[in-house]
Amino acid sequence: MPVRQWVAHATQAPFIELLPLSVDIALESAHLPNPFHKDPADQMIVATARMHSLVLISADQRLRTYPHVQTKWK
Repeated sequence: MPVRQWVAHATQAPFIELLPLSVDIALESAHLPNPFHKDPADQMIVATARMHSLVLISADQRLRTYPHVQTKWK
């Protein structure tokens, strides 16, 4: 499924909200507590979850084992 189509479909659910990338999130992503790997997309995902006090739902083992964000899988 093309990304645009997937996003349009996923955001139809009433409990899904797209959060904008803010300057604060960008700054947080550059200053995450160690240890964290250097993937900038993952850094922004984690920073967004931290800034909004959200549980991060991910199958990514690197995100799930990072101790400074709450995660859930299965």
